[in-house]
Amino acid sequence: MCITKIRKDGRRLFYEEGGKRVPIERIITAPSWDELERKGVALPFDFRDELDVEWAGHPNWYFRISKYSIPY
Repeated sequence: MCITKIRKDGRRLFYEEGGKRVPIERIITAPSWDELERKGVALPFDFRDELDVEWAGHPNWYFRISKYSIPY
């Protein structure tokens, strides 16, 4: 999905498919925000807005997990 095709309505984000608005519930934070800014891509929303979406890390990203948090 092209990030420029996303539309904002209040706190919700949507894209259009087959003439119907489809709500977006989760965004994988894979876009390179600095690259979008450098290329002058105008986004139809501000990623810093309070939005009703879940921001998920990319599945290929690795995080350090402490021994303390593993049981939880």
